[in-house]
Amino acid sequence: MDNILQKIPSEIPILPLRNTVVFPSMAAPLMVSREKSVKLVDDVLSGNKLLGTITQRSPDVEEPTWKDIYNYGTVAIVHRMIRMPDGSMRILIQGIARFKIKKPLSGKPYLKAEIELLEDIVEKSIEIDALARNVSNQFQRIISLVPNLPDELGVAVANIDDPGRLADLVASDLNISTSEKQEILETVEVKKRLEKLTVLLA
Repeated sequence: MDNILQKIPSEIPILPLRNTVVFPSMAAPLMVSREKSVKLVDDVLSGNKLLGTITQRSPDVEEPTWKDIYNYGTVAIVHRMIRMPDGSMRILIQGIARFKIKKPLSGKPYLKAEIELLEDIVEKSIEIDALARNVSNQFQRIISLVPNLPDELGVAVANIDDPGRLADLVASDLNISTSEKQEILETVEVKKRLEKLTVLLA
């Protein structure tokens, strides 16, 4: 992963998403149907396979501009693409790192921006360990109660020792609103991220 991080350019194409927030380290299947987005994926697949995912403020906007998307997103790599008969695509991406937009560069043929990568801010402490343990336990309790959440998810959560990554995994699978997921994504301080999740899990 560190090797990929070093290869992320300062300027990347931006793929706006409806009702979906991609987190670092998480795999996400996406349906791509907008003409601009199909062109974007085609272009990155012939290059470094990297793009920036950013969630739309409103899913109803058909042709989003800069004012229609959030300022924070996730750099992701495209692992697989299946082209559908109607010209749309099914892609599998994996999140790599948080970023914020430093400067919008272009809107044609698709959005492109200069970005700043964001690293987790985390200080090892007894409090963070306790928060992480509490989030893990609360989420495993939810998994045991919700039929459509696989038991393997609980095992995965229990085996994560990075509190920031734990928070991201829980947030990505938790049944909360898109805006709440976006708020978690924008929280680079791991302690605050865990505190927000503790409230959402209660």
